[in-house]
Amino acid sequence: MALGMSNMEEYFRVNVEKKMFIKVPEQEDHDLTPATRLLEKRREMLEVENGLNQQKEEFAMKMESLAQRREELARKEGQLQESLMKFDKFLKENDAKRTRALRKSLDERKTREQKEGEISGLRENLTSLSGKKDRQSKSVETNLSYQRYMESVLETVEEFGEVKDIIGRFDTLAATNGELIERSRNASDKTERDRLTFMHSTEVGARER
Repeated sequence: MALGMSNMEEYFRVNVEKKMFIKVPEQEDHDLTPATRLLEKRREMLEVENGLNQQKEEFAMKMESLAQRREELARKEGQLQESLMKFDKFLKENDAKRTRALRKSLDERKTREQKEGEISGLRENLTSLSGKKDRQSKSVETNLSYQRYMESVLETVEEFGEVKDIIGRFDTLAATNGELIERSRNASDKTERDRLTFMHSTEVGARER
């Protein structure tokens, strides 16, 4: 503001000096009376004053226009700064949203892979249990067949009172059969040894003769 007033004073001073040093031709000054010269000087001063007032008004208008332009520029600069801040906030919010979305996507992928692994393990267990169930079903069916057979034996053979009696007899017969097989194998081995001994003795006797 002080700078504006200084410029205004300098502007008026220069214009006043220009107006004050305007001179009429020497021939005219020589022909004019003192009263006429005084009137001329007053007229010139009035013109200078009117010119200065007009220039003051023009200068004031220019200063007011300049002030308005400065205010407008300051307002636009403030709006631009506010827009930049909002845009920067918008970018930061978008970055934060993108980061959260990426983290969520990674977490969901990790969870999905974990669930898929669990499902794969459950399917393997299910397959194993299904196979075990099939084997047990076959075993049960086989046992039922044996049981039905044993029950039919009980109905036809009066020697056995219960199924466990038949199983006991079977175990006894199986053990006896095992012993007989072992005796037969031992007898076969002894017979083979005796045969080889006899053949050896025969060969030695033939050579001695």
